[in-house]
Amino acid sequence: MMEPLSLKEIIRAVNGEIITSGRQDVCASISTDTRTLKKGDTFVALKGDNFDGNDYIGQAVSAGAEIVIVSRKDCTIPAGITAVYVDDTLRALGDIASYYRSRLKCRVIAITGSNGKTTTKEFLKTCLAAKYSVIATEGTKNNLVGVPQTIFRADSSHDYLILELGINQFNEMSRLAQIAQPDMALLTGIAPSHLEYFGDMDGVFRAKSELFHQISADVPVFLNKKDSYYSQSLAVVKGKVKSFGIECDADFCAKHIAIQEKGIEFKLYENGSEIGTVLLPFYAEHTVINFLAALAVARECGVNWDAIKNCIGSLSLPAMRMQVFDVSGIRIINDAYNANPVSTRSALMVFERIPVKGKKVMVFGDMRELGADSERFHKEIGTLIAHSSIDVLVCVGSLARYAAEEVMREGKRTAAYDTVDDACSFVSELLETGDAVLLKGSRANRLEKIAQFLQNNIKPTVA
Repeated sequence: MMEPLSLKEIIRAVNGEIITSGRQDVCASISTDTRTLKKGDTFVALKGDNFDGNDYIGQAVSAGAEIVIVSRKDCTIPAGITAVYVDDTLRALGDIASYYRSRLKCRVIAITGSNGKTTTKEFLKTCLAAKYSVIATEGTKNNLVGVPQTIFRADSSHDYLILELGINQFNEMSRLAQIAQPDMALLTGIAPSHLEYFGDMDGVFRAKSELFHQISADVPVFLNKKDSYYSQSLAVVKGKVKSFGIECDADFCAKHIAIQEKGIEFKLYENGSEIGTVLLPFYAEHTVINFLAALAVARECGVNWDAIKNCIGSLSLPAMRMQVFDVSGIRIINDAYNANPVSTRSALMVFERIPVKGKKVMVFGDMRELGADSERFHKEIGTLIAHSSIDVLVCVGSLARYAAEEVMREGKRTAAYDTVDDACSFVSELLETGDAVLLKGSRANRLEKIAQFLQNNIKPTVA
């Protein structure tokens, strides 16, 4: 829970100008949304493409705001309300968060990367909580609004603050790092994501590695040794590096990976020495990387192996990340939170390993923000599907149709729909007891609606 800041501290942090003076001179909490604003919150009037928070000052005050931070001087400010003017309210929000973070005594861990940020964050939170008081990013609130909101939730009772940092523009990571001021930094890896904005993989790396330019040499950095940009990362990092990886000589390494009935099993090595056998309660190999990354940071923070081992049974995956459940004898693998070529390949690998009595069906949605190479990436996924054990491909969206073309060449059954709503009935009628369906696509596809539809409507027949 946020600890109070004085109005003077706020003014100093944002370099603001008081345009109306009111009764309140203490900021106890901060809100950017009048729909969830509570009495006593300071309201920061953010502006977006389709809204202007400056137009909602009246609603904010009615909800209980007593201090407002605005970027227009022509706002109607009710009597008794303190209004602070700044040029840029988003910048001001970050400036307040940066100032507040500098007052915190807890250590800050920053996690970024193209894949696995949220899962790694959740695993690390569980491991650290075995010894410490921990607070972490909720869900994927990892941008220039979400990171400040997470920082404001921390207080003197916390030992560690875990911040997930997500970007889709150059210079955003630099700004997030300035706000977060991390004591440790973790890069899960570089993959084709947001290429519409970053151009190519080198652009993705340049954008993510802005984090390394903002931290000092005494900040430990944790890197995936099997990542294709590992060497480039080493060249940029100023200080100590700890590595993690699968079947390599990383500081924290998993070897002899095998899928078992109850999950994925492997031998765990720390600094070259075997420390035990691990059974993760999941089936996706990428969860091993997520676990190794969390383990590396937790060990650096002083959590011993026995405490971490006892946490393994409590690990869980975030919503729509390789969630496996059964509905009337049909297995549903919901990996529909997001998709890029690397995470889609990973999901296909897992699906290949899952034993199925009936048909294997994949619902594949567009992989968004891949720029000029989008068609190629979708066709490559289509080729993989065509030569896999998948029996039926159902595509959703215009880009996924490129994958369908490759699959149809191999004579496999394929269906294509413009929207997920159009696909729901077909998938429901297609599936029978003993079948399995994988849902994979970018967030905009909302493929989880198929999982919801199946849960509510499916009436399977015996295969």
